[in-house]
Amino acid sequence: MAAHLNQKLVTAHLNKLARQHTEIDGVILTRAEAAAVMLFKHAVGFHEAAPNDTNDEPRMLYYPPKQWAMSMLLDRLEGKVANADESAKQNVGKRSDEVAEMAQERARETGDAILAKITGAEQRHAGRPAGDAEPQP
Repeated sequence: MAAHLNQKLVTAHLNKLARQHTEIDGVILTRAEAAAVMLFKHAVGFHEAAPNDTNDEPRMLYYPPKQWAMSMLLDRLEGKVANADESAKQNVGKRSDEVAEMAQERARETGDAILAKITGAEQRHAGRPAGDAEPQP
């Protein structure tokens, strides 16, 4: 329980930080928007001016596309985002197993009750030959 609470506290702080504003290339964005811009840049590759020690024109650096960024971006765009809380995912499996076990137990109990009725009826009729009617009171 405490681990789950701590995860939510960290998430709350991250969400708070994500709403803060920053500036990228003269454009004011939230940090979440800035992170999305950086993700796109790494997914498609980008050029960046690197400062020189001299007053010459800055040289351009090329950063090729990164596989991790492409994968993350495509997963997000296609709705295949990983579950943030893996313990909740595991609990769902455990709970469904519990429900299945309860259903099997009830089916066994019902089957045993039916079998007991059938066997009890067979034992009552065991002493008479087939076709004889039960005696009337």
